[in-house]
Amino acid sequence: MFSAIILGIVLFSTSFDSGPDFSKLAGPYEATIYPIPNRYYLPGIKTLFKKAKKEIRVLIFTARYYREYKGDVGKELLASLKDALSRGVKVELILDASDWNKSNSLHNKLFGEEIKKYGAEVWYDPPDVTSHDKVIVVDSQYVVVGSTNWSFYALAANNEASVIIKSKGLADYYLKYLDEVKRVSTKDLPSYYGWDKFYKREMKKIPNSKEGSAMPRSLTAPIPDIDGYKGVVYAVPNRNYTIALHELLTHAKDSVLVAMLSARTYKRDTFIFNEVLFNDLKHLPQKGVYTELILDGSNYNRVNTVQNKEGFIDYLKPYGVNAHFDAYDITTHAKLILVDEKYLLFGSTNWTLPAFEWNDEGNVLIISEGASSYFRKYFHLIKKDAPKKLPSWYRTN
Repeated sequence: MFSAIILGIVLFSTSFDSGPDFSKLAGPYEATIYPIPNRYYLPGIKTLFKKAKKEIRVLIFTARYYREYKGDVGKELLASLKDALSRGVKVELILDASDWNKSNSLHNKLFGEEIKKYGAEVWYDPPDVTSHDKVIVVDSQYVVVGSTNWSFYALAANNEASVIIKSKGLADYYLKYLDEVKRVSTKDLPSYYGWDKFYKREMKKIPNSKEGSAMPRSLTAPIPDIDGYKGVVYAVPNRNYTIALHELLTHAKDSVLVAMLSARTYKRDTFIFNEVLFNDLKHLPQKGVYTELILDGSNYNRVNTVQNKEGFIDYLKPYGVNAHFDAYDITTHAKLILVDEKYLLFGSTNWTLPAFEWNDEGNVLIISEGASSYFRKYFHLIKKDAPKKLPSWYRTN
C-alpha cells in the first residue's frame, strides 16, 4: 500500500515536466572539470598534490600499499603525499574503519601509519559507519570526486570514473562535509580489530622483494582536454543522491547511459527507492528515451555478478532497456550516469541498499556539454569492449 502511494506521487509529480529540480541540492557552483578516468587518475592526482601549497584533505574508503612489491602504485601516492609534507603542506586523511570489513580497515591503518611518520594527521571513521567516499580537497579550490580508491586494481586496471573539479564553492561545501565526518572520527582503530597481530605479519614482508605478476588488462580512456570543460556542479553526498537521480531519470528527454559496478534487486516493499528506481527506468523507453545500462560482469566475484545483477538486467529488458554486462576480465568500478548530453551524476554510490540509505557517499552532479561529450566517449569505450553475453561457466543457477 505504502509503495503504491509513493509511486503514485512519483508519477503525478513528473506528469507536468518543467525540467529537473535541483533546488534541494547544494549549488550550483561555477566550475572547470578535468576528467581523470582509468589510468589518468594517478598522474592527475600526483600533479594536483605537487601543486598544493597549503592543504590536502582526503576522505577515502580504501588506501593501500604493498611494501613487498616493487613499483607498487600505492607507493607513488605515498611518495606524493610525503613530498607535499616536506614542502610544508598540511595533509589530513580520514580513512574508513568499518567493522564489517576489518581487513580493509587494517590495510587503511597500515597506509595511515606510514604517512603519519612524515607529519600527516590521520583519522578513522566510526566502526558502525561505512565511509565509501573517494573525496579529496586541495587548497580550498580543487575537489576530486569519483569511484577511484587508492588500491592496486583501482589505479592500474579498473574502469573508474573520477574528476578533478576547480570550484571554490564546491570545495567549501566538501570541506564542511569532511569536518562533520572528522567530528565523529577517532585517532585509532578499536583494539578488537587485531592491529598488533596484523602489523607484525606485515612487517615480516621484505620491502621491494617481489616483482609482482604481469599487469592486468586495462582500457585506455579517451584523451581529455588539458584545459578542462566549463560547467556548473552540485554537491550530491549521501541521501541527496536519490533526489538527484530521480530528478534526472524522470526528466530525461533523449538518452540515459549508465556504467555501474553494482545494481541489486530487493524484495518488494523492503526498499522503497529500489521500486521507484525500477519505475523510473522502465518508463524511459516508453517516452522515447534511449536507455542503456552496462553493469560489471568481472570474474573476480561471479556470484555477485550473476545473483545480484542478472535479476536487475532481466527485469528491465522486457521494457526496452538495453541492459548488459561489461567484459569479464576488467572490473567496471565506475558509478556513472549520463543524461541528455549535458548531465552527469557520478561518484562513489552504487545502486544498492547500503549505498542509498546507510553509507557515507561522495558524489557530484555536473551540467556541462563538454564533460558530457567526453564521458560519453568513455562510456562507448566500455560498451565496445563488452561481450554479447557472459561465458557459460558463469551460470550458477
